[in-house]
Amino acid sequence: MHAHLKGPHLSAFVRTCARTLGAVLVVVASFTLASARGASSSTMIVVSQRASDLTALYCYSAQGCLGSTGNNIEASNDDGLHWRVVMAFIGPTGGTGIESFDCPARGICYAEGGAYPDAVVLATHDGQHWVRHRLGDVGTSSWYPWAIACASASSCVVGGGSGQDNDAGVMYRTRNAGATWVRSVLPKKTAQIWSIQCVSVSDCVALAGIVPAHVPMGAGTNGFQIIASSNGGLTWTVRFQSGNYNPGDISCSGGATCWAALEPNLDQPALGTGPTLVSTNGGLSWRLLGLVEKQRPNVIACVSTTTCWGAQLGGSAQFAGISRDGGSRWTWQRLVALSPPPAYPAGEPYYPILTCGSTSSCLLLKSTSVAGEVLSRLGVP
Repeated sequence: MHAHLKGPHLSAFVRTCARTLGAVLVVVASFTLASARGASSSTMIVVSQRASDLTALYCYSAQGCLGSTGNNIEASNDDGLHWRVVMAFIGPTGGTGIESFDCPARGICYAEGGAYPDAVVLATHDGQHWVRHRLGDVGTSSWYPWAIACASASSCVVGGGSGQDNDAGVMYRTRNAGATWVRSVLPKKTAQIWSIQCVSVSDCVALAGIVPAHVPMGAGTNGFQIIASSNGGLTWTVRFQSGNYNPGDISCSGGATCWAALEPNLDQPALGTGPTLVSTNGGLSWRLLGLVEKQRPNVIACVSTTTCWGAQLGGSAQFAGISRDGGSRWTWQRLVALSPPPAYPAGEPYYPILTCGSTSSCLLLKSTSVAGEVLSRLGVP
């Protein structure tokens, strides 16, 4: 129940430097909530908001969460209100830090991050002691992992790339809790891996960019692939592909139902207008989800086959929302800026993280270039 959406394809080093300049400062501020759209004014989706210095976030239960401020790992047992450092220094990471977490079983969690030559996965079996595993080289000086999905205590898939959708993507899998990693075989035109979900030890699905022809370095691309694996991430095939829209993130629930939220192409005016795709067979086939209203999520986390949380993070207005019918109808509430704003510099405004530790509450971590990181607690009282 974790979503980690990407926007303009910046390098991991630039992103982390921008976010960690003020990592030691935490400001708590109050704000006024706007009423929810599509529901009575008493329905408040955004329970609270406050400044945060986190750059990675994952909740594995209603109260238990993991986070990072770059080169450390922190834990919270009160739904993100207070944090304690459980690993103060994860070691060399090639100029970047932790990108994402996954906890496939109670007390067993994985974290991935770093960049060449120090792309790493860290594993814990008690939540306190972490073991560092180095990912293999891929023959490039710019690759870094971005997403991780673990279907069991010993089986994980890690994907990433160089951060550009005109370069080939990279993926590794382990079947022995990270002791050894085998490089996956990806389709020929699969680019950067942005999001992965594994509905079982064998069946995984991922959202990636497309390697286009004759695109200058750094230009990005318009298009996405949804790829699937039936052998635990060893080999992958393309299940859906389009030159329209860019990869957002994937969320799966109930063992076979998955959703893919997409972003507008680079020449489209605002975030939040991409379509949502749905699969009811673990990612083997996909169809456009008919949405009742025009306002759609560009980051999504589905906690059951009917309940999905989402966020729409455009430049001028930002919303958090919930759907009770599998993503067709949404109730939205506008996120109001903190006052005063966080005092430390922030990263780019295109890297929100939506993570749900239970069916009734989620945490949304978002950044803006002028107001710092903001951690919002979502729930329906």
